[in-house]
Amino acid sequence: GDSLCIGVGANYAAPLQAACAERLAAVRGVPVVWRTIAKTGADVRELQALLAQRKSKAIIERGSWGVTSTADEGSFDIAVVMCGVNDGKKLFEGRWPSVFRQDLEDLCVTLRKESPRGHIHVPQLPGYGAPLLQRWPMCYFVRHFFGPFEAAKEDLGGEHRVL
Repeated sequence: GDSLCIGVGANYAAPLQAACAERLAAVRGVPVVWRTIAKTGADVRELQALLAQRKSKAIIERGSWGVTSTADEGSFDIAVVMCGVNDGKKLFEGRWPSVFRQDLEDLCVTLRKESPRGHIHVPQLPGYGAPLLQRWPMCYFVRHFFGPFEAAKEDLGGEHRVL
């Protein structure tokens, strides 16, 4: 993912993943291992490159809840791909929503090859409801600007098992 995954502005790295892993372990009563592959400012193409390099330096944070050994480095049960904001910033460099959709599809195909039975989730941007984005004119600009990128995520979800 992008800076949201790393926890930019948070008190510690990857707070979202740590909280989700802890809660999932508690609810399911099973050990949970998580890995964050992310970089501040990364777009989907950069995420694809980080995924390819993950065994060396791309793993930013790793954690576990009640785990004594780790799973195979490439396999996963659930992959959450946080993306879109940095791709949208590259709109004027020719990264249209259609290009973003193809890049995201390529990333999902790579993930699917690594773990055919794993679930891939590409959530919507969490920032639409942020107070700063609700001020005029941002409230109209944000939806108009990022809406097509979010639509590409939904479109991809309809064609693939990205849920």
